[in-house]
Amino acid sequence: MSNLVALYHIQQLELDIIASSKRIRAIEQQLEDDEAVRAAEANLAAAQEQYDDAAKRARVLEQDIASLQERRATSEERMYSGSIKNPKELQDLKMEQESLSRRSGVLADELGRINEEREAWQQTVAVCEQDLRAAHDNHSEGSYELRTERDRLKAEVAEQMVQRQRDIQQIPKELYRDYQQMRKRQANRPVARLQGAACSACGIEQHSTVVTAVETSTQYLNCQSCGRILVAV
Repeated sequence: MSNLVALYHIQQLELDIIASSKRIRAIEQQLEDDEAVRAAEANLAAAQEQYDDAAKRARVLEQDIASLQERRATSEERMYSGSIKNPKELQDLKMEQESLSRRSGVLADELGRINEEREAWQQTVAVCEQDLRAAHDNHSEGSYELRTERDRLKAEVAEQMVQRQRDIQQIPKELYRDYQQMRKRQANRPVARLQGAACSACGIEQHSTVVTAVETSTQYLNCQSCGRILVAV
């Protein structure tokens, strides 16, 4: 195998490594970031927040109602204790008890409404938890296939890297140095096959003397149009 053909095979090997490495990164990103799981987590967090808010408002109302009941019990105890003789004071206590009863009734109605709201959000939270578990299950099934593909690609890349290093050792350092210098401006494809009389990269037909030289010479020649190294494979 000529040095130029060996260089072309190194290029193809490196292109495979680049493509596999890109796919590995995409898989790892996909494993870390599953849209369905994130959406289910967001829905659960929103529902839980609403449930917690309703539960908090219910606790406040329960405390207020308990306080009103305590005040009403204290007022009744004073009223029926016989210690109060003043009719006006007794009338005031009676009016206070009625006010406390009305206020307790209003708060109890509000508490009932909030408890219904809390129960509804509790059911929503349960549904969201089921959705999240299902999303995790689906992600786990897909993740197994993705991890399998990733591990296979990593093993292939490791083997290709070893092969690449071996192949590089078999060609002149100057040739590989020139190849490396051209890679960036030639989109990692500084070597092009000669297809008939044309460059496989840019499609421009080469002069017959160039074609003959590429097919017979051990020194490399560049495409007259794009400047890539031409090789007869």
